[in-house]
Amino acid sequence: MLANNPWLVGPAEDDELVWGEGKFYDTTVPRKHPYWKRYDLPTPTKDLNQLRHDFFDWGFCLIEDAIGEESRIVLRARLEEQAEAERIAKIAHFTPFFQIVWYLINKGECFRRCIEHDPEWIQGARVIEQLLNEFLGKRWYSYSMAGNISYPGCKPSLFTKIRERSFPCKRRNRRCWSIPCNPPRRQRKNGGTLLIPSSHRILSEAGSGGEVGELPPAINLEAPAGTVMLFDGRTLQARVLTDQKNGVT
Repeated sequence: MLANNPWLVGPAEDDELVWGEGKFYDTTVPRKHPYWKRYDLPTPTKDLNQLRHDFFDWGFCLIEDAIGEESRIVLRARLEEQAEAERIAKIAHFTPFFQIVWYLINKGECFRRCIEHDPEWIQGARVIEQLLNEFLGKRWYSYSMAGNISYPGCKPSLFTKIRERSFPCKRRNRRCWSIPCNPPRRQRKNGGTLLIPSSHRILSEAGSGGEVGELPPAINLEAPAGTVMLFDGRTLQARVLTDQKNGVT
């Protein structure tokens, strides 16, 4: 994949970022992108049919107003409180890209109710579960919950996909899915998400170990606070750099 797409190669930890050479992090939102502005990429919506089409066509969909303001305030405050406590205790997990707060299900009632899709906390819970039931079947389960906090000076993370793992009860032809929740407004400058739309199809067509040809360019996700993004585990995604201490996933 990298041989045919050298622009995906990320900077080394001590390297300066390079601009103007088409690197994956040197991009913008779809409506401003010279390539993607011609396409109707997903935008936040509550329309189930549109969400289905977006998911299958582009590898992700954006569920509008899935998390209300009160829930966002509580979730974000608790996450930032926990992250600070772990830094003070010197047990925080830092990468060159962000701080990760692991095992949120053990770190607050608000997180437990979030991962359970409690409608009192996740207002779009019924839409999320309807889509998951259709995509995965009704016997899916949540595997993990973690919070990522971008910080000033962090590097853009490399593109990855969410791979299947070998669970004891693994069912055939089931793919992994990820549900990032966006407490702040998602945008280029606050540690948002990078995506390559339709990459899930391209990787599937290449097959395991097959050659991946030239990929379309990456975009910066743009979405209002409270949007939930549901994306196919094969969709290539990454975290963009930030110049603000407010990029929270």
